[in-house]
Amino acid sequence: MFLSGTGSRTPCSPLVTPSPRYASGFGPRRPSKALPKPPLLDCFSYPDPPSPPQTAVTRSSFPPPVRDDSVIDCGPPAPYTIPGSIGVLGRLDIANLRVSPLRNVNFQDLTLFAQVCNEGCDCMGVNKQVFGSDQERRVFQRLNRTWGGKYKIHHNLPFLNVFNTDNLISLDTGKQLRLSESDRDKLKKTSIDFVLCDSNDSPLVCIEFDGMRKGFNTGTEYVARKAPIRNGWRKVITELKLKVAHASLFPYVVVCAQYFEDVSNQTRLNIVDAIIGSVLAFRAKDEVLAIGFDPEECGFSKDGFNALSRSEQDEIIQDWLIGVEVQANMEHNPVYRRSAELSERIGGGAAYSFLSYPELPESIPERVVAMKNALLHGVRCVVTDKKGRQYVGEAWVPNFKTPFVSEYGFMMELAELIALDKAIRNKP
Repeated sequence: MFLSGTGSRTPCSPLVTPSPRYASGFGPRRPSKALPKPPLLDCFSYPDPPSPPQTAVTRSSFPPPVRDDSVIDCGPPAPYTIPGSIGVLGRLDIANLRVSPLRNVNFQDLTLFAQVCNEGCDCMGVNKQVFGSDQERRVFQRLNRTWGGKYKIHHNLPFLNVFNTDNLISLDTGKQLRLSESDRDKLKKTSIDFVLCDSNDSPLVCIEFDGMRKGFNTGTEYVARKAPIRNGWRKVITELKLKVAHASLFPYVVVCAQYFEDVSNQTRLNIVDAIIGSVLAFRAKDEVLAIGFDPEECGFSKDGFNALSRSEQDEIIQDWLIGVEVQANMEHNPVYRRSAELSERIGGGAAYSFLSYPELPESIPERVVAMKNALLHGVRCVVTDKKGRQYVGEAWVPNFKTPFVSEYGFMMELAELIALDKAIRNKP
């Protein structure tokens, strides 16, 4: 805590004796008294200052006290030894300190301040920011830009603040997932990068940001684009967290920086916004469906609806379901909302084609299996405006295999949004 200097560390070594003004503090001059001991240096002796002082430091060498509201103002560099401290205190000129008479300053705080003042804050045990990197901070800012108004975004939450390890059901086997004590201990020591919560701090979506390995998840498997570190800890802990989250039927995805890149400066939305929006829209739609269909919402009394034929009833229910889905997306999915806005301005129509990596085989049975196990899914959208000009948008995302995350659903809107944004900017 204290800077080492040239002074002796021997407890009985002679110390520079201060003037009577400094022996009694930094306020107006009072009768001399013994200097208080700094609490961390009780092994040193503190002799009472003689009167008059017999040292090179005399009262006339100090400027008159300054009475103002400035707490501490460092003067020109000049070494000075504080009685009771270890050696010379760097370059801080204690003689020219300005101290408010209403404030008390002890030597321990003064020495610590000198260290910060002369060497900068790097010597302190406080990080410059709470994020692991500038890239992680930018990711948080982009999440907060889109979602911070209505939802809460928590950074670096302990994993077990969001999940517990009880009643887990494996999505692969359909059986109860049991964790070892070793796995439980690992989960106690890990955290989640970003958690989107509602106003009551209930978790809605978890985002794991992998800026180092540029990885993503497909199901509970972690895929790193860069070579993993030697001990493989990142893969082990990430897959354990995915296993617990998915067994809790909770949307938990691993993404890298490129999924936070905006469509354009005019359309400041990205793939992660599309993922979150689709999850929130799915939840909203589920809440309405849990209540059930009410014919009065469609303009029919119960008796009137029951009097209709089965095909007419099915058509009305189908229209109601479409309306529920559209309403949920318009309210909760900004990508869907922006796409609808630009589509109305551009007019025309859109055509979609679905892609996968690796490329799918021609055989239908093999195609189904390959699609399920694909590493990436993509959608290409061709938008044609009123003048017949065409604009192409293409979006690729991992095959997340994550609860409540439907890749093709939000990718259609995202690919269309990319094409519509090009049309607005007139860039085929």
